[in-house]
Amino acid sequence: MVVGSALNLKPILSVRYGEVRVAGLARGQKSAWDKVLKTIEKDGGMDKTRGYNIGFTGKKECVSGFEAFIKEHFDAEYKKTVPVGSVIGVHVGPGANAVAVFLN
Repeated sequence: MVVGSALNLKPILSVRYGEVRVAGLARGQKSAWDKVLKTIEKDGGMDKTRGYNIGFTGKKECVSGFEAFIKEHFDAEYKKTVPVGSVIGVHVGPGANAVAVFLN
């Protein structure tokens, strides 16, 4: 993890049917956010009729930039922002951001 921190590497995780998997790796926060959007599109795109939720680990203040980014790029109804549970939090640590969508 020291190497990942030094290189500013951000893991992109995906959760499907309760299984956590690594969907990619990005260098830097903005690159990670872009990769989240690309991963959603690659996996079939978001079902815009069902809206989306935003999640975070740690302090809620850490999610404001990600929240604004997602709201700017998603043409769907925003539902709410919630803390991510400990099952995912243990993998990513504090300061992580998440978006939950239903795929097409």
